[in-house]
Amino acid sequence: MDTPCAVIQTVKSLVADAEFQSRHRVKAKYFTRNRVLTFSIVLVLLLQKSVKSLQLVLNEFFGTLALMVALPVLTVTHSAFSQARQKLSHTAFIELLQTAVVDQYYATPSYQTWQGMRLVAVDGSKIRLPDTQAIRKAFGTTPVANQYAADLGVQPWALASVCYDLLNEIPLDATLAPGNAYEVDLALGHLHALRPNDLLIGDMNYPSYRFLAELSVLRQTRGCHFLLRCSSGSFAPVRQLFAPDAPASVRMTLTVPSSKRRDITRLGLPRQITVRGVRVLLDNGTVEVLVTSLLDESSYPPVVFKELYKLRWGVETLYDRLKNLLT
Repeated sequence: MDTPCAVIQTVKSLVADAEFQSRHRVKAKYFTRNRVLTFSIVLVLLLQKSVKSLQLVLNEFFGTLALMVALPVLTVTHSAFSQARQKLSHTAFIELLQTAVVDQYYATPSYQTWQGMRLVAVDGSKIRLPDTQAIRKAFGTTPVANQYAADLGVQPWALASVCYDLLNEIPLDATLAPGNAYEVDLALGHLHALRPNDLLIGDMNYPSYRFLAELSVLRQTRGCHFLLRCSSGSFAPVRQLFAPDAPASVRMTLTVPSSKRRDITRLGLPRQITVRGVRVLLDNGTVEVLVTSLLDESSYPPVVFKELYKLRWGVETLYDRLKNLLT
């Protein structure tokens, strides 16, 4: 069975499975009575992303269903559906993603890799949320101004974070946190999704000592690699690579800052880590410095990193689709 068919079959099986339904009801009593809007129907309707009005989607769905089972057309209001969908937990979609998509897709070795490694990007993005009291309470608010610096007051915003397979365009893990959350903390929560021989790629928001130390441990325990872009205000050995006469590649030792030493010790992380710094010159003359666990210069010469890091842009296009095409 090919992957798309396997995904569809797994979704069908899960949606109809009583234990799956039990795991993802907000309360145990929900979806236990004989109602038109069953767990399965509500979930299928939510999976049907549409630009049509909700009432039109409901009318078309139940009209088609009536033709299929030769019964009268049922009238279901958008208000009734809105109440029913609040009884279904968001965790259903997390399990569907993991079981029906991720597990099925990587069950065969036909997925794309770079030099045998799965390229996985981590990235965060701010997302404006509907302005309700419940959402304000859950996610907090942020002062907002438009492009003309006009004060628009405070509005609810969230910080989305995703762990994303760049070559195969598969989201491996995602979270939605309050707008004031720290991207590195959210990225740490994605590390469970990494597999042996993954290469994690991240931009300048991520190379804190804590994150690099966690990734270094994963390199030893799970065989994962990393490639992160650093700013010119980063670690002292990294800053030296921004100099005009700096080498293209150098192995360096990073030491935990004194202000972080107690936390790093408490977490059982190494107080020194060995990384490789790579200096990349862009076509416009800008210098980028990357730190990586790919220490072998013969297998990974400096020349490969310019195009390799450029592949990270795929996670930016993912957010573009989410924000501008699917909402």
